[in-house]
Amino acid sequence: MEGVGVVKALGAEVRASDLAPGDRVVPLDPMLGTWRSLAALPAASLYRIPECLPELPAACLTINPPTALCLLERFVDLEEGSVIVQNGANSAIGKAVVEVAASRGIKTLNIVRDRPNWDDVAERLTAIGATAVIRPEEAKAAGAGWKPALGLDCVGGESATAIAKLLRPGGTMVTYGAMSLKPISISAPLLIFKDLRIRGFALSKESTPDLKAKLLDRVITLAQKGLFASSRFEEFALEDYQEALQFCERGFRDSKAILRISH
Repeated sequence: MEGVGVVKALGAEVRASDLAPGDRVVPLDPMLGTWRSLAALPAASLYRIPECLPELPAACLTINPPTALCLLERFVDLEEGSVIVQNGANSAIGKAVVEVAASRGIKTLNIVRDRPNWDDVAERLTAIGATAVIRPEEAKAAGAGWKPALGLDCVGGESATAIAKLLRPGGTMVTYGAMSLKPISISAPLLIFKDLRIRGFALSKESTPDLKAKLLDRVITLAQKGLFASSRFEEFALEDYQEALQFCERGFRDSKAILRISH
């Protein structure tokens, strides 16, 4: 679904003003198939990436940063000084949320599971703008008084319930992932007395190529200002894809797997 490639040649009906050989591009349409060395694709399904953006971050711009923008803008009117809480804060989307929120003066309470390098993870999140980083077991005590307007959940289960309990009255929780594969349990009193809103979001369901291009215009502007450059990468050759998949299945990894496909 994600990746960056180079235009080799143009079809007879493609305008030179749209694309040119040598341009770096990313896919706009979902499921185009990026695990290959060559593809013949409609020009309208590709988005040109500026040369100034580094290659590896460019390969990961089409899902996580646009999702972060949508999560921060579509559900709650957040202003400078507003507070949000999120679990999975060390994920690619979680880090993008931190960076975009910090650029707007929005405070973030970030929940990260305990792990051997937890202090390093917390330090790196703080460096990109996180207001506070806590462990799940610290959420109730550390989150008291924050009263977030928005909660972002990519885990489900007890972690989602903990976020709902931290929200201010009338707050909104948006679930966009289910890492725990466990159902979300929200008690009746939370709904009755706090009047919470529980929403869901999937970029793939709502994003047309035109909308995705407009989102990417904004993502590129932010990337050129230095956002979305904090990810770490582990590169694999295509023939080593099984090793790459095993790497992705590891717990507590801090790097994204990248397949480098030569032609």
